Amino acid sequence: MKGRKKGGKSRKVMKKILIDLDVVTVHLWDKSSQAEEAGRLIEKLGSKSFEVIVPYTLIELAERWQYVALREKVIGFYKENAKTISVEEVREKLENFGVNDKEIIISLIANCVKEEDAALVIVASLFKVDYLVTFNRKHLRNREQKICDVLSDFNLPRVKIRTPQELLEEQSEEGST
Repeated sequence: MKGRKKGGKSRKVMKKILIDLDVVTVHLWDKSSQAEEAGRLIEKLGSKSFEVIVPYTLIELAERWQYVALREKVIGFYKENAKTISVEEVREKLENFGVNDKEIIISLIANCVKEEDAALVIVASLFKVDYLVTFNRKHLRNREQKICDVLSDFNLPRVKIRTPQELLEEQSEEGST
């Protein structure tokens, strides 16, 4: 049984999450309340509550940033805390699911999801992450149902999209039940 050891004792099941660049950047660079929110999530990574994955596309995007100090911190964060998903792994998953990523991207864009966000959604779905964590409400969080409808149209797993605070609250509620 998932989440159980022999003898009926429960063990903690790590949730798989994909942390968007905006959360990491705000955590490393900002001094706002969002930075505090992101920081609380990042602190939880040390307790092994989460398995973090990052698509190669996020690393490639950060590598093109002009601001060297932030670029190095962000890339360092992902290298230290996440498993990088390669282009080959994504292609293999797309083949296994029998889907065309370009068709999914077109459908997501038609539902007001930016192309770079569509790539995150697809990776999160293909790799069955428990949560895609972002501060992006306009193109991701507030479009969760439409995004899941598109994924369902392609017979892909749904994606839960949460802010760091929402994720921590859900984790806290799960722990108290």
